[in-house]
Amino acid sequence: MESSHIKNSDKSENTQNLVITGSSGWLSSNFLFHLNEIKHHKNIIIHKVSSQNYKDQFHEITKKRLKDIIFIHNGFMRAEALKNENYKNSFKNQANINLKFILDFLKNNNIKSMFYPSSGSVYKLRNIDKTIYRDYSEQKLIEENEFIKIANENKFDLLITRVFSSIGPFMTNHLNFALGSFISQALEDKRIIIESSTNDKYSYISLKNLSNLIIGFTFNREKMNIRKFDVFDENLSILELANKIASKLHIDDLQYDFDDKKDKQFYLGNNSEYLDFLRDLSIERESLDNAITNTIDTFKNN
Repeated sequence: MESSHIKNSDKSENTQNLVITGSSGWLSSNFLFHLNEIKHHKNIIIHKVSSQNYKDQFHEITKKRLKDIIFIHNGFMRAEALKNENYKNSFKNQANINLKFILDFLKNNNIKSMFYPSSGSVYKLRNIDKTIYRDYSEQKLIEENEFIKIANENKFDLLITRVFSSIGPFMTNHLNFALGSFISQALEDKRIIIESSTNDKYSYISLKNLSNLIIGFTFNREKMNIRKFDVFDENLSILELANKIASKLHIDDLQYDFDDKKDKQFYLGNNSEYLDFLRDLSIERESLDNAITNTIDTFKNN
């Protein structure tokens, strides 16, 4: 288990303990980056719980009897893993084992606030959510309900965001996503080829905006209670996303062959509550254009 400190000049405030799972993932990497950028009036000790031996790591944290823990739960199950038929058979069982340990951790520790990223997959808007990702979609709903139940019982703040698609630096498995694939093609081949046969449309969020929302909620001194809503900044079709990347990287060769006879898929949410909450927390939103530019820059640097 890793621990690191974020310090500032104010030594009078108490130490704040933050426990985070999935710390090497796309969302957590952005969250930790933006957490380092802001100035808190307290010292923050970050306890990173990795997917390996996580049971022992949770037990070690519990033994310390920490006060007012901020818990960021971004691990452990991924929808994409269900494309592997061998893994699909064990997914439900492992997900339930993981959930039990998380619930035990929440019950046996002094939790101040918690963040949990759910998914737009719960709405089953796409064919893949109704078929290959079905177990993932249903597990997300189970976990939402369990976390809401225990937050009510133990009276800690809980933020659940349903994420559809996201844009930001520190991308993992970038070729599995249209965004990463388009940027890689543009930088390496000086062209972009859209493999999809339909010009599907998705709701995208800047991971900077999401990170600042999580920070604004979990570190808030006021009682935040339980909030659950969709999060996104803009709706983009696959072609619109490819065009934005092509424009930024001056790519003229953009190829696609959409089949008009096939139905487009729309993976879209409702962001009204998200936008209202950002305003309540006085969080300034980054544009998706800036998020794309920052993502491209990290690809260039790596």
